[in-house]
Amino acid sequence: GLVKTRTSVGEYVWGIVCVSLAAQIGTAPLVMYSFGTFSTYFLITNLLVIPIMFLVVCLSMMIWAVGWFEMPRILTVKLLTFLTDFENACLERIVSLPDSVINMEFDSPLQVWAVYMVILSVWLWIKEKRSARLVHGLIGLAAVEMLLTVQNFAV
Repeated sequence: GLVKTRTSVGEYVWGIVCVSLAAQIGTAPLVMYSFGTFSTYFLITNLLVIPIMFLVVCLSMMIWAVGWFEMPRILTVKLLTFLTDFENACLERIVSLPDSVINMEFDSPLQVWAVYMVILSVWLWIKEKRSARLVHGLIGLAAVEMLLTVQNFAV
């Protein structure tokens, strides 16, 4: 509800942006813990990839329907090949942009939980409009970071 769009195209694009942001916020801590990276151009990538992947899925299902007939099958496969090659070329171009990936590594699962605690606190703060929620999350983050600092000095 943050943005009011007047057209169906604007609504579609805003929907993709919202889903992309939600997915990125929800998975970023796990991705940083598992792979040590964070994608900076995820919105641009998703605005491109989501519509193309929708077409790829539809065409893949269409192969089941027209697979018995040579000409429609060949055309469908050629279109699928074109779309996937185009998508891969675009993704390679985006990855080659400067600072497309930031190296951010979490050393401990506790750090992942701490980030999720802050995300939940910020969400509750926005939803309930009570600053105490944000303070609780930040206190929890500080406690986890102090625990990790003490563990690092103990070793």
